[in-house]
Amino acid sequence: MKKLLIFSLTLFLSVTSLTAQDILKAVDAKDYQQVEKLLKSGAKVNFQDKKGNFPLWLAVWNDDSAMVRLLIDNGADINQKMVNKGVSSDCLEIACQNGSTAIVIMMVEHGASVNEKRFHGASALRIASRNGHVDIVKYLIGKGAEIDEEADDRATPLEAAAGKGHFEIVQMLVEARANVNHQDKDKDTPLNEAARGGHIEVVQYLLAKGADVSLKNSEGQSAEDLAKLSGQPKIVALLKDHQK
Repeated sequence: MKKLLIFSLTLFLSVTSLTAQDILKAVDAKDYQQVEKLLKSGAKVNFQDKKGNFPLWLAVWNDDSAMVRLLIDNGADINQKMVNKGVSSDCLEIACQNGSTAIVIMMVEHGASVNEKRFHGASALRIASRNGHVDIVKYLIGKGAEIDEEADDRATPLEAAAGKGHFEIVQMLVEARANVNHQDKDKDTPLNEAARGGHIEVVQYLLAKGADVSLKNSEGQSAEDLAKLSGQPKIVALLKDHQK
């Protein structure tokens, strides 16, 4: 009897381990039928391997909205974090980074916080703004994302978008009352970042919306100085003309 119990326990543990690893492989392969089969066989939907991978994270990383839906319907924890070498990320963060609009909507509808601070203190809105994902930015604003939320470097979503030249997102954020003269920990502004990056359309727009050309960063540099240093003569001329 004792031997039978030991055998049964060993068999149970080996099957559990097998199904746990197999579900990650099935999710990564986008094998929906196999995932359903494994879940019905007792595989843990929130299983996490030694590298920090778990089924929902892999599905989000692969931009596989159908798999995400399947896993959520089977109890996947949307707030579970992928932790690797001391760095953590969650599914909403990855979806915002990759531009997976449908997945972002699913995450938020199932309770993911739009204002939780993530890697380096960045909010979902900042991540989407920096990466130029217009539809996600629009959605997050509509869901109450804090417009001027500061990350660890005290930069806001507007500064992130301006520095990358994402004009439509800059417009959206300003229309949502983002502070055009906000200064980060280095005292740089959205105008500074746009000028440094050579994004003349963004510079023109920010000036029209009240950006202060006289503000200087912690190194005493204005937007004009930064434009000169980065070789942007048209922006230098624009900023000079604005001060007349």
